[in-house]
Amino acid sequence: MTAATACVLLALLAAAQAGVIGIVPEFGDAVVARAVRGTATTKYPTVTGHGMGDSCFNSGMKQITQLIGVTTGQYATCVPTGDNVVTDTANGFFM
Repeated sequence: MTAATACVLLALLAAAQAGVIGIVPEFGDAVVARAVRGTATTKYPTVTGHGMGDSCFNSGMKQITQLIGVTTGQYATCVPTGDNVVTDTANGFFM
C-alpha cells in the first residue's frame, strides 16, 4: 500500500468514526463504504487515477474506486497507464 492509499483509507476511517459513512466489510479483506445519512448519489461517473508507485491493478486502488462508486451510487473506474501492474506502476514515474 502506498502512502497516498493509506491517507485515503485514514480519511475514510475518520469519516466513519464521525458517522458520515458506514464501513461494511465484504469480500474478505476488502471494505466497502455506504452512505448512512441520506443519499450520496451524483449524476456523474467517477474516473480515478493513481499516483507514483501505485497501480490501478493493486487491491488498494480497486477498493478505493469501488468505495467511490458505492458512496456516489454511480459507475467508478480507475484508468491504468499500462496493460499490467508492472507497466502501470512504471508509467506512474516515467509518463
